[in-house]
Amino acid sequence: MDCQLSTTGSSDVAQTILSWPGRFLLIGPWLGDYEILIAPQIPPATVELGCVAQDGHLVVTDTLGHKVRFRAYRTDEAHRSFEVLGKKRPLEALGEVTVTAYLHRTGWSAPGEVVLKRSQARVYRGKTSHVLLGTSWKSIECLHKREEPEVFGPYLSNLKPEPLYFEKEQPFFMLIDDTSVKGQRQSGTSVELFGIERKEFLDFVLGKLRIVLEFNRGDNATALASNFLVAHDLKALDASTIVDIDRSTEIVPPQPSKGPSERHGKAYYRRECVDLRGKWPALAWTRWAANPEAHGAAFAQGMKQMEVLPDLNRIDLHALDQFLRISPSDTLFAAFLMDAAAYVGVGFLEALGSRIRYRWTTLQGQPMPVLFFDEIDSYVSPGAWIAKIWVSKVPTPLPATVAQWAYEIRGVLAFRLRAEFSALGFSPSVTDGFKSLRDRVTESARHVPGTSRILGETHMEVRLLSFGEYEVYYVTREVIDHTGSRYLPVMAVPFSSRTQTWIGSLDGSSPRSPTREDVAIVRFRGNDLVPLGVQLANYPEVGPSFAQRHGPLTLETIAVAAKGQVLTPRLRQARPELKDFLAPIDGQDTGVPLSPYASVLGLIERVEGTTNPFANLGLWRLGLDVSGFRCDVLVRKDRCDGLPAVGNHFTGRVWICATMEPGPVSTGSYIR
Repeated sequence: MDCQLSTTGSSDVAQTILSWPGRFLLIGPWLGDYEILIAPQIPPATVELGCVAQDGHLVVTDTLGHKVRFRAYRTDEAHRSFEVLGKKRPLEALGEVTVTAYLHRTGWSAPGEVVLKRSQARVYRGKTSHVLLGTSWKSIECLHKREEPEVFGPYLSNLKPEPLYFEKEQPFFMLIDDTSVKGQRQSGTSVELFGIERKEFLDFVLGKLRIVLEFNRGDNATALASNFLVAHDLKALDASTIVDIDRSTEIVPPQPSKGPSERHGKAYYRRECVDLRGKWPALAWTRWAANPEAHGAAFAQGMKQMEVLPDLNRIDLHALDQFLRISPSDTLFAAFLMDAAAYVGVGFLEALGSRIRYRWTTLQGQPMPVLFFDEIDSYVSPGAWIAKIWVSKVPTPLPATVAQWAYEIRGVLAFRLRAEFSALGFSPSVTDGFKSLRDRVTESARHVPGTSRILGETHMEVRLLSFGEYEVYYVTREVIDHTGSRYLPVMAVPFSSRTQTWIGSLDGSSPRSPTREDVAIVRFRGNDLVPLGVQLANYPEVGPSFAQRHGPLTLETIAVAAKGQVLTPRLRQARPELKDFLAPIDGQDTGVPLSPYASVLGLIERVEGTTNPFANLGLWRLGLDVSGFRCDVLVRKDRCDGLPAVGNHFTGRVWICATMEPGPVSTGSYIR
């Protein structure tokens, strides 16, 4: 079951803001085994067959016999228009034709089987497609098969299955998107089109179709054929066009443990149907997620043509919101929904105002791709919220929802050191109290003047917030967009005013972590055989040029244990060959650490109790002797196994954080 992050806004917003998929062990080296909760193109490029219902909407049937009612699409032959979500597009009448369609299960170079019997039809041309309207839907072989007698709603829609019923005189339609035609061959007054059939207008190829159009005049046939490339070699055309399922009709025996289902007929166990269930919709979503930006751009272009979006130079969430609210709830279909989600995703990333690695992906339990942020194990689902507006007409407008998402994600990004905050006593656990921590720190920052810093071309403000002896470095950066200038949080680092001075020098071979720009690699006096990663709490003040410093460095340092164990002398003597140590826990083969986390084992020389007033949590401050190197470690009392006392040993995993004296003004990258 997903754990969802609550929000300060609408409860409806909270349902789709952030989720963490399931419960798992965070495998970060410092935390050990702490268990925590983490969280269409229009028109479509396809050839489609079906029936025009009495009210003009389309009932599409694929060549497997599956029927889907698309209320988003309507045709009005009397007014020569094709309608998409209420927006009419003109059609140009080209005359009459005789049409036959074949499914080629093993390729165009092999014989096919009839899916549309030879029938009379009227031909119309749109901007990038052709529409054929014929005499009777009964000409479509796969439409009146009794193997699947129901008509379903599109994937992700709220339409319920209905019994298949049409009046005898209802016409059939054939929608041919020009880009779905891979080639053509003309012979006198006849034209063969070689096109592909897709599943519900998504990038999932169901089959290869051959459409034979017989005209009364050769010039009409030539005019149509001129729109497409010539198919000189059908074998080559077959090789370059891949069908996503095996179109074999052989029967696949059900698993012995399950046996045949009484709910399903023989067709359910055909190879093609079994293969479809195994790949749909996962394969379509994988392809969609490979290039969501292109889908978002194509969506914007299509909506511009439909006069929904007035300006392609900006993301207009308000205009999209208004369009969704006037669109009937029964018109939702997945291809349009997800391309709209890609567009909204761009708007969300713009509102976020921070650089962060992201990807669109599918998660278990989610019916559509989500926008996922690996760095913070969180995601937002624009598609889910669009569906709420489209179907349920939830009152919270899309711009407000996206702004709330941005606020939540920025907070998680800025306070990504949740485990460190918790270890230093700012919150009870990694998840418990996070919102309170974020909101209280953010509110405190409003009352503390900021110090301006410039990193590269980025203007930042740094604030040091004090809570007794405990502190938070709070950093915001300036973002300038069409709304003006604003400062957004980018980083919050817990710290303590009681530090220990460690003197060392940057590691000569690798002065900074190759994976984190704010982690210095330092060899400290007294522990100089082993380089340690040290997170620079004041990195925005120091900048990336710290890596060029030479000679001794003075670092005001704290070491904080996620948890620890006290060892009596008897337990320590059980491993006499093991020397006391302070060593990185994720060093590369070269010995260079990647992070500011280390393992420590040392003799306790001093014990003090302290309390972080922010959450009123008690900590031990332990003075350790690590083979002659003095190291103070802070560990929460409720996370220390055993009562520390002088003469005992302490072991645990620690986070090492320090401040470095700022040098000359730096130009370079900024913290992300």
